[in-house]
Amino acid sequence: MLYFANKDVRLELPGPKIAQDMPTPHIHDFYEIIIMVDGDRRFFIHKDLYLCQPGDIMLIPPGCSHRAVTISETYQRYLLYFNEFFIRETALLSCFQTAHMQVSQRRFKLVTDYLEDIRFEMEKKDAYSDIMIKADVQKLLMLFCRYSEEPSVREFELYDKNIQVAAAFIRAHYREHLTLQMIADASFLSPNYLSRRFKEVTGFGISEYINGIRIREAELLLSGTTKSIVEIADRCGFNDSNYFGDAFKRLIGCSPSQYRKQYAHLRVKNKKTK
Repeated sequence: MLYFANKDVRLELPGPKIAQDMPTPHIHDFYEIIIMVDGDRRFFIHKDLYLCQPGDIMLIPPGCSHRAVTISETYQRYLLYFNEFFIRETALLSCFQTAHMQVSQRRFKLVTDYLEDIRFEMEKKDAYSDIMIKADVQKLLMLFCRYSEEPSVREFELYDKNIQVAAAFIRAHYREHLTLQMIADASFLSPNYLSRRFKEVTGFGISEYINGIRIREAELLLSGTTKSIVEIADRCGFNDSNYFGDAFKRLIGCSPSQYRKQYAHLRVKNKKTK
């Protein structure tokens, strides 16, 4: 896998990658753009799941919990990172409000042309390269801002209506005490079939999906409110604050109190860009 980088930007070029799922959702303090070239992947971003296919683009801002699940045995993609201080224009960063977009073949070629220009400047490394790299990233973001205004999201649920219903039911009721039977009844499937099919379609077990949504809500409350951890646990559907703490640490990698200290500034900055 080839990659190029300067102090603010990193670009990874397409190359065959063996499918490996992210074991848990994670967050980071930089902007991430994924441009799929070959293969299919599912992404869990915030509370939503997306099917990402060749020609699709994923936009992930700092502090955003996400996870990728690979469908194909191999895949290829461009990966562009830049730090939170590299682009300060709020209008350009507004495209990160859209997690997933599809573009036409012509537009996809334009996107990859800018990425190749960035690669060229990172190889060239003359007195003007950093200026050119920033200009190309800004042009990419302007394109994405325009593209994000058009309805183009292909969510994973569209090819299985029963799973669409199950996922929607979970998103609407995650604060309540949910059972497999309740979700199965809502989606008109047997519990065993729902459990198996949900995993096939989304790449997540139902309990894993429920906890992921609850933890995502907890992240927002931890960084955006002064509510106690016990209050947040209860509001997000966890009856036991100790279990909430264990689940949060397992998914995020730190305790709720540590998260509040370490990542609150990322949430604040992200909100300011919207």
